[in-house]
Amino acid sequence: MERDGKKDGSIAFVPYQIAFTKKLHIAETSQYMGPACFGGDLVAKHLLPFVRANYPGVLLSQEKWGWHIFFSDDGAVISVQIYCDDAYSGAFRVVVLSRVKKMMFLKKVVDVPELKYLMGLLVPLLEEWAAEPCIITELTSVEL
Repeated sequence: MERDGKKDGSIAFVPYQIAFTKKLHIAETSQYMGPACFGGDLVAKHLLPFVRANYPGVLLSQEKWGWHIFFSDDGAVISVQIYCDDAYSGAFRVVVLSRVKKMMFLKKVVDVPELKYLMGLLVPLLEEWAAEPCIITELTSVEL
């Protein structure tokens, strides 16, 4: 298959962003590495059962920039990154992307068919949980 000039069907950079608002009760903020992490664990805990039911080897970690759900699928590392933009209003972003090894240590962000499937799983979950439509955006490298 050829898409956007690449014979493997991948395109150079199309991660997806899901933006939503859900006010969460965050009792203790000292457990978080930074403001972008506030409540991200609660979002992750909501998504994890559904992701784990569809993919083996799912891991969760907190980073300085937010929370990270990730797993390997058919040679790609699929990443669900959770960012808190405003803990008071409950504004969150979830970025879904995949990376494949380009050279020995370098990884390239690519759009693989699995991202569409994962988006089809996550968006309805978040919309039901937030009780409002999510805003879906295809990102470019400049936006990440």
